[in-house]
Amino acid sequence: MCGDALFSSVLSHFASAKVGREKVPASCNEVVEDPAAAVALTGSSSRALDGGRENTAEFTAGAARLERCEGDFPTGQRRSHSTGVGRLTDATPSAAWPPFVSQECRTSVCADPMSDFFPGASLRSQVLAHSLRMTVKPLLGVWAQWPSPLWPAGVIDYAARIVPPLRGVGHRSVRLEHCAAELIDAGNLGNETVVLYLHGGGFLTCGLNTHRRLVARISASAEAAVLSVGYRMMPKHPIRDAIADGVDGYRWLLGQGFEARKIVIAGDSAGGYLTFMTALTLVDLDLPRPAGLVALSPLTDMDPAGKLAHPGAGQCPVFPRSVLTALTGLADQDAHRDATGKPCASPVDGILEGLPPVLIQVGSTEMLYPDAELMAERLAASGVPITFEVWDRQVHVFQAAADLIPEANHAIAQIGNFVRTATTAHTLHSDRSDETVAL
Repeated sequence: MCGDALFSSVLSHFASAKVGREKVPASCNEVVEDPAAAVALTGSSSRALDGGRENTAEFTAGAARLERCEGDFPTGQRRSHSTGVGRLTDATPSAAWPPFVSQECRTSVCADPMSDFFPGASLRSQVLAHSLRMTVKPLLGVWAQWPSPLWPAGVIDYAARIVPPLRGVGHRSVRLEHCAAELIDAGNLGNETVVLYLHGGGFLTCGLNTHRRLVARISASAEAAVLSVGYRMMPKHPIRDAIADGVDGYRWLLGQGFEARKIVIAGDSAGGYLTFMTALTLVDLDLPRPAGLVALSPLTDMDPAGKLAHPGAGQCPVFPRSVLTALTGLADQDAHRDATGKPCASPVDGILEGLPPVLIQVGSTEMLYPDAELMAERLAASGVPITFEVWDRQVHVFQAAADLIPEANHAIAQIGNFVRTATTAHTLHSDRSDETVAL
């Protein structure tokens, strides 16, 4: 579901007191106003290649140590400590960190990660969380009681047409084989780098309109054009069709002359699920792998049991517990709409070896935190370079509220850093990235 994304976008727009805030930020210094709360768990796994060892620590450290933005934080806010699996060499974390997020959650993702901890959430982010808890969460609870396909889910994306685009950002319509798409350009269309973006919305709602401002900010931060895909959704189409549309978007970019080593696939929530499933499908189709993957608050496990059992499940300011069971129930029904009869696959259960570097961002109190953490662990165990950022008490896909909360701007700056690093780290790509592809 993405009512929170629309709510955040509308609230962010009307909360902007200065016209200048409507502009696409040109640098990190323009957007970071308050200390952001984040834990960057940087995976420094090593992989065996041709009998040797390829160390990936340099890539992940460059993507996650906040070198571009750490100067914006007051002295004393930054705490760094070298960690190993399940241990801290520093003192116990700040009490501001939610008690249900254990030390192991923050330190067991990779062997020998580097952790940068920024405690606390800004007042504005706390106000946003309270607003969502009082508005969006009850509405989603009502939907979960009657998760009928008769709900007018398309109204949300239609209503988002009233949200004005960011000034100075161009966009043009693109028609893929089975769905619409949009090429967003924040003045970077001439660059070689491009992002393929898959929006969230529980496979049911949202679209190009709800995510246009977020995508535009990512375009500016990454210094890259973005192809936003309006993929087919339930209940009219199975989730497999959405994955196929993601692959079609990737093929379209290759057909436009973009090299795979310059393409990053990104998505939020259900779009995070599609990001990983699209990447895994590219492997199955023997297409060249992209330069990197970015997942914001991703859904990675179609089994709701782990999320519902997590100690922090009740603290999510957006999703009531009932939403998970309702959504997975719809997905299970949807899974049998085609001839295969197979249930929806979970990215965490996929063969992850060989995937490109990954950035995952998630709020510490949101319902999908266990999914993000589990995916980070599975990626690290598979030898995939993983940068795992946990943002203290931030709401689901808080990056959509970039006009309103400083943490969102900082997170988007991190995404830009990751995209630029991934698309220039040529040594991390296999020879398959340079192969000629028949489209």
